[in-house]
Amino acid sequence: MHQLIEALLCPCVLVATILGVCFYFDDEITTATLIASLLAFSVTFPGRPRLQESLLRSVAFITLRWFTIASLIIFLGYATRSLNLFHKDAIANWFWIGPLAQVGSHLLFRAASPWLLKLQGQSRSAVIVGMNDQGIELAKRIKSNPYSNAHLVGFFEDRDPARVSQYANWPFLGTTAQLSHFCKLNHIDLIYLSLPMATQDRILKILDDLRDT
Repeated sequence: MHQLIEALLCPCVLVATILGVCFYFDDEITTATLIASLLAFSVTFPGRPRLQESLLRSVAFITLRWFTIASLIIFLGYATRSLNLFHKDAIANWFWIGPLAQVGSHLLFRAASPWLLKLQGQSRSAVIVGMNDQGIELAKRIKSNPYSNAHLVGFFEDRDPARVSQYANWPFLGTTAQLSHFCKLNHIDLIYLSLPMATQDRILKILDDLRDT
């Protein structure tokens, strides 16, 4: 559901602004308005997921993309001599209502996303193989991301716990030899490998053990 809303949000808001502005000034939905709405929807669907980006970056991209799409629609209208089919005030007002509505809908979606994720059901359980700087950074991002429904269970690491004592505040679940059994027993949904590529044979062994998980 969450992914579907992300895909439909910006295209539907864009269509709604076109229909709403034109209806306000023309008191009807004309064929030209429907065609413009269909064109706007076709060039913006599916909407790009932006919750993992910073708010400033998301707003900047939405605004830039909107002006690009608006310019395309105006150009096509001019090229086909169909701009006169739309009320001039409708066109003028759409240039500020459109981006404002899109940014506002994105902000609302950001605020509602944690609640929507909870509605989707139980969070997905995750484990990380490799208790190192990269693995810890990944763990921090999982725990701090309000738009993720992943729940970190803990780490698997073959080194002696004393060698990774700087990470003692993170849950240690066992060695990689115990990984497959633990994942089957606890129905783990996500397994992240944070291991150096130099341990290729070890990685292949882990993947082989996880084939039926």
